[in-house]
Amino acid sequence: VTAIGGKAAGLRGSYSTTFDSTERAQLGRNILQSLYQGGSVDTLEIFNGKDLEAPVRVRIGFNGGRILRRSGRGWILPNPIGTMEGLEETIDAIQREDTRDGGRWSPIDLAKVNGPETQEITVEYTLPAGWKPQVPPDVRVNGEFGTYEATYAFTDGVFRVHRVMSGSRGALPPTRIDDVVAFFRTVASDNTPLITLELPTH
Repeated sequence: VTAIGGKAAGLRGSYSTTFDSTERAQLGRNILQSLYQGGSVDTLEIFNGKDLEAPVRVRIGFNGGRILRRSGRGWILPNPIGTMEGLEETIDAIQREDTRDGGRWSPIDLAKVNGPETQEITVEYTLPAGWKPQVPPDVRVNGEFGTYEATYAFTDGVFRVHRVMSGSRGALPPTRIDDVVAFFRTVASDNTPLITLELPTH
């Protein structure tokens, strides 16, 4: 995970302590257990939160975590970065507000649409020989409200999931609210919670 802006500020506070070897090992276990049950940490790369020049980046490598779920005779992989389905509730709230009191009258604060910050997440899985994921479609949108990219790829036995989301500052007139909804709908289309894995037939 990497971050800049507001997301980075929050992570810097969490990593502003100097960790000894025991605390570092516990930190790695805590991160892993927040993702998957079981497993052991192989590598943990963190940053010095007090060093404002240091990139905000956390990287963990692990083995043995219970990642997959059984589905009949095959397996499914929960999407490690989740989905953006929750934005549908935001869209509903916007549309309810826009129908009250004759419609929206206040300007659109871009920082509240998609904050002036960037968060990037990359997850890579090396699959057993012959295994193939049903790769979800990519989702990309770039404009006044920010950037959202979710890409999925399978190359040389490695399944890679990548998401980056960044926002902006400024204001737009209330008449642009339909454009905000369109932006959110595109982002919300990144909605593949479970990824089916195809196993060899022999």
